[in-house]
Amino acid sequence: MSGEVSAPNEPPFTSSAATLAVKPGGPEKGAGFDAERFCRRYLNEGHNGLMGIRYRASGLDWTELTMDLKPMHCQSDGIVADGAIITLVDMAATVAVWVRLGRFAPHATIDLRLDTFAEPPSEGAVTAHASCCPISGDVACVVGAARSRDGRSFAQFAATYKLLPQ
Repeated sequence: MSGEVSAPNEPPFTSSAATLAVKPGGPEKGAGFDAERFCRRYLNEGHNGLMGIRYRASGLDWTELTMDLKPMHCQSDGIVADGAIITLVDMAATVAVWVRLGRFAPHATIDLRLDTFAEPPSEGAVTAHASCCPISGDVACVVGAARSRDGRSFAQFAATYKLLPQ
């Protein structure tokens, strides 16, 4: 695909039948929201860009985003700060909601809980895997885990989002 974000008659970040493809980690794009395309365009900007968050993989109801750890992500003791992990998992969960819906939809975070059960890494990369449960009405629930580069999970999370009218 070229650097173009969307064709003239194509809604942004959706896929037509002609552009269905398989992404690393499983089938995707059938639902209509192109997570990789969205992330390639928007994760380089603002807070996500500063944090270095990038797309890794996605499926019909899940997304994985990753972030290489830098000194700015860590506390004075060298351990990655919860805030950096929360930023990563919130964005992964947000994109998982859009993938599940099959479209971009504005929403607000109602609740996000991060339970750390092992020491987070101090170097390497951190990946967040977020799975969106079936959506009921205007509320989306997402669960997931954060893991280090070697695949070791060190935290789990649950998030609830209120879908807003467009």
